[in-house]
Amino acid sequence: MAIAFSVQPYQSLQKSSDLKGLRLATISGSTAVQWGQYYQARMVGIEHIAGGISLLDSNQIDGVLYSRLVLEHYLQANPKAPYKLVDFDMGHQNYSIALTPENLLTAKLNEKLLSIEMQLRFKQIQ
Repeated sequence: MAIAFSVQPYQSLQKSSDLKGLRLATISGSTAVQWGQYYQARMVGIEHIAGGISLLDSNQIDGVLYSRLVLEHYLQANPKAPYKLVDFDMGHQNYSIALTPENLLTAKLNEKLLSIEMQLRFKQIQ
């Protein structure tokens, strides 16, 4: 789970306890709601990330809280967006995908996962 973009100087957000009292938007019903509540942020429910970005653009919230991959994808797709991800994670979630070895998608999925892993390693080296 990643913390979000922040309208505030994101450098002032150094650790998860800095989220206390911040207004953070996240997808209603997601586990991000629980993480935000755990760190005592004031949570605002949204239906999709674009709704959170709109609230952020209009300064109605301090940040968007959701999966780091989703937020990184948004930033890559919108390179002129004035937002950044903070440098800490709020928590980790493991996901599983179950396929039988003979499933036609198994090889494609394995290739894609390896590609993602290699991209992340390359990013760390840079």
